[in-house]
Amino acid sequence: QSLLGMMKHSNQLDLAQQLTSENRRSKIIILSELVSAIGLQRFRFSERQRIGDNAVCRCLARMAARILLEAEDDIKKGSMETSLDGIFDLLFKAMSHPSLDVSGIALEALSAFVHSEKGLSTRLLPLLQGKAIIPFHLVSGEDINGFEEYRNFRERVLNDALVACYEGCGLFFLESCCSAIEEFCIANQSSHLPYQFEAALFCMIAVSEEIAKPLRRYQHDGSSLINVDADAQQTSSFLERIVSALAKNAFSSTSHPLVMARMCIFLNKYATVFPLCSSENTFETASELALSSFNRSLEGGNYDAFLDSCDVKSPLSESCNALQQLLRSCPAHFSAPTAMNALENAWKMPYACRKVDIEDRESLCSGLCYVISSLPSEQWSVSVENLAKPLVACLSVLAKEADTEKNCDIIPSVMKRIS
Repeated sequence: QSLLGMMKHSNQLDLAQQLTSENRRSKIIILSELVSAIGLQRFRFSERQRIGDNAVCRCLARMAARILLEAEDDIKKGSMETSLDGIFDLLFKAMSHPSLDVSGIALEALSAFVHSEKGLSTRLLPLLQGKAIIPFHLVSGEDINGFEEYRNFRERVLNDALVACYEGCGLFFLESCCSAIEEFCIANQSSHLPYQFEAALFCMIAVSEEIAKPLRRYQHDGSSLINVDADAQQTSSFLERIVSALAKNAFSSTSHPLVMARMCIFLNKYATVFPLCSSENTFETASELALSSFNRSLEGGNYDAFLDSCDVKSPLSESCNALQQLLRSCPAHFSAPTAMNALENAWKMPYACRKVDIEDRESLCSGLCYVISSLPSEQWSVSVENLAKPLVACLSVLAKEADTEKNCDIIPSVMKRIS
């Protein structure tokens, strides 16, 4: 009886395994047929896009994306019994669609396959770079809702897709973005150039964490990327080329407020990597760029209203943030007298021109404190005194105004911000 029970149990297991195998086989056949069928809809998609039928285009893109993601595991295992060319072509057509809704649906699906499908990431990158350029009809600011939709698309869907694309074709990604930035730095001025330039910097910023993270392991021993693996050396060379191109531009193209702000964000994001680059001049050049951007921003106008719609702070604020990170990442570099003088002048200027918000002064002060703490202890008192002089002078002016009862109504608010 025990033997009969074991045989019955074994037969049930075999039957269950057989049914599972048949179900899996049936699923693969059905998915393969669906993939093939929806791939043929790429011709219908083109026709509907031509006549402006966005609703049908959106439905076709959503069906293709859903089927592709449903078959993701089987596709990556190589179990599918049909070609994927048709469904990929449809999704690439959807990716190029002017509607952000349609292109976003396709982009999320394609991003899931950039690692497994050979050549997909290199095919996708140019489209992503094009989508990163702010549409010229949105620049005027007349279509507020349209710009808000685009900004959300770029900061979320597009940003994630760029990260996935970089993970699929890292060196190709860097070469493409680096070459674009170098080209824009020497290109003739045009109304479209600033937005193309800003888009190339946006792409590099989007993948900054993925680039910097594996390189930061060299921070602990203070070594550069010389004599390390080839990929790290190549990454270093691309960053060096970008910083060099930006410096040689001498604010010819980078003087545009959007480009300058994005450039400072780039310097901020890669501040911890620049000291590790093979070329010792890279960090110095990046620091000079940040300081020059700070000085030029003090001389320029107020671009906050223009940049707010792009979800970017003013070039002045972004340059302060970049300086803070650069000072923090390698404070000993700024201990030389010439560097200290330049930093002290930068610290004093906001109190003279009164154009710098308290938050930006805090960023500068934070960076300067890192530099001071890296100095020999006997220099601390003098450095702290120089740091405090502008603030003491400002307080003295306020005290005199209070004594003479001038501007008493604004003194409390100013005192609060200074504290």
